[in-house]
Amino acid sequence: MKKITILFLALAFTTMYNAQKVDIRIYGGLGLSEFSNKNTSLLTNYVNHTESVSGMPGAQAGFKLGYGHRFYIEPGVEWSQVVLKVVNKSNVNDSVYEDNAKMNMIAVPLHVGFKLFDTEKQKLFNVRLMGGLTGSHVTSINHSKKSTLGGEFTKDDFKKTIFSADAGLGIDIWIFYVEMQYKFGFTPVFAGNGNNSTFTNIHFNAGLKFTF
Repeated sequence: MKKITILFLALAFTTMYNAQKVDIRIYGGLGLSEFSNKNTSLLTNYVNHTESVSGMPGAQAGFKLGYGHRFYIEPGVEWSQVVLKVVNKSNVNDSVYEDNAKMNMIAVPLHVGFKLFDTEKQKLFNVRLMGGLTGSHVTSINHSKKSTLGGEFTKDDFKKTIFSADAGLGIDIWIFYVEMQYKFGFTPVFAGNGNNSTFTNIHFNAGLKFTF
């Protein structure tokens, strides 16, 4: 993750130094997540149990730095909170533990895009298509309550860097804009617990754009 952050800073500095046109975008929005493997059999504290993990509505906020006219490159930094509904059911005595765990993440997206209208002729409205990669790092996990079965998620249960392939659509109206992005995770989320689940996200964002 440190290498990705250094890459972003290098791109941002190069862009600001050489740019003829720069868009700075700040945004916030709603995120929806889902895991590929919803049910996993695990052994925790010498007790077999079935763990079910599903996504719930979360949130994200960040900023992006875009360089270019119709074709552009856009690195960014994003904070996001993914909410997980975790249900652990003991296979021994049928006891059940439910938890809404909040997974806080720092992400570094790097996107390229295309604006459908010439920015020199059309300055008030545009439609953008974008795609790229995002590297995310779990910084902390907050639990709604303590598990009676043990084995709550911690940040050490997750991979240091989780990658996704992204595609999205954006609409610019003057200094305002809205976006929808689909993020397809292609690396496992968890580290070493037998769950090879990946997860996908759909982000709905709204923000402000400043052009220099």
